[in-house]
Amino acid sequence: MEKNKKNFKEGQESKATAFQVNLFRELGEKFKNNPLPDDELLVNLGMFQRSSQIAKILFLNELYELIYNVPGSIMEFGCWGGQNLCVFENLRAIYEPFNQNRKIIGFDTFTGYTKLSNNDTSGETVKESGHALPFGYENYLNELISCHERINVLGHIKKHSIVKGDVTETLPKYLKDNPETIISLAYIDLALYNP
Repeated sequence: MEKNKKNFKEGQESKATAFQVNLFRELGEKFKNNPLPDDELLVNLGMFQRSSQIAKILFLNELYELIYNVPGSIMEFGCWGGQNLCVFENLRAIYEPFNQNRKIIGFDTFTGYTKLSNNDTSGETVKESGHALPFGYENYLNELISCHERINVLGHIKKHSIVKGDVTETLPKYLKDNPETIISLAYIDLALYNP
């Protein structure tokens, strides 16, 4: 079959065939038009997740298992929509429900890629403002993680932070303002050379 360079999400590169792209779209339509009530949909999301998405969650679980006995915070650099942060929060609740010292901290511009250099490879998504999120998205993400956190044990204790801005500026400031910080896991998902 002929390869299609576009994924079912606009602008993303893919090695999927045209047939597979159509199936991804069909799965998306089935998700949008599912007959389940919203409260039942939330506990049945696995019906719509592809194997690659489940593999990603299993990978994050393996990472968490590696740091279970290591003190410190989990930091994600380039958190985009925030799925990994939510998964890490819930893994913290599963593995260490009473560990109020394990912080989950996400760093992102939330405005997409900025300040591209000559060392950056450009493409469909690595371009100025690529992966930009709607204005104020960091507030939504903060509320979402807070909701997960409050549902879990010790929900009255805030154990996460969202840091907006260029990580080359925000990380040094964060560490200066929080000198007690120990990093047990740094998850780096930055597509640009300088950060």
